Amino acid sequence: MSKWSYTYQNGCNYCNIINPNNNSKPPTYQFYNTLLEGELDLNDFVNLQHLHVGGTGPGQDQQQKLKNQVEKLTSIIRNIRGFSIGDIKAATKKMQEEKLEYQVAVIKSKLTEDCQLLLETLLEAQQEVLQNDSTFARNQLEKFKKRLSNEITAEEIQELLSKVVEINELEVQLNNLKFQENK
Repeated sequence: MSKWSYTYQNGCNYCNIINPNNNSKPPTYQFYNTLLEGELDLNDFVNLQHLHVGGTGPGQDQQQKLKNQVEKLTSIIRNIRGFSIGDIKAATKKMQEEKLEYQVAVIKSKLTEDCQLLLETLLEAQQEVLQNDSTFARNQLEKFKKRLSNEITAEEIQELLSKVVEINELEVQLNNLKFQENK
């Protein structure tokens, strides 16, 4: 069972409309037995003060990782005035790298040693395709995907490769920002 809750600040327009005197606690919303898929987008929760993620079962480690990432992101959002866009991109890149490392570790725990090496080589081939876009690297990537498809799902493979692409894009954006700052 998962529980999500969020709380608005006292200065929130929504809270002021609901309670013009705003003398009581701001509203708290809770969601029970909620299945979350994909990434958590906090853009609509601009006045978010607290987010609690809880639950039991096999996803406990992942919930703790998610909670830590949300806390880091919330901290960055609260202190946004002290950060440049480069700092935010760097923090995002670091969190994505940590998420990828975690996903790779979970998948590796299900694989034999040979398949673990194959998974690492798959990720390296993806990085090579992104950096040099060579035909050889693309062919190797497809071979590794095919070999691994007997061990893990195509969705798991694609999720890992997409995460590598996302991290690479963040790296390019960071390098462009650094280049612009040095002009």
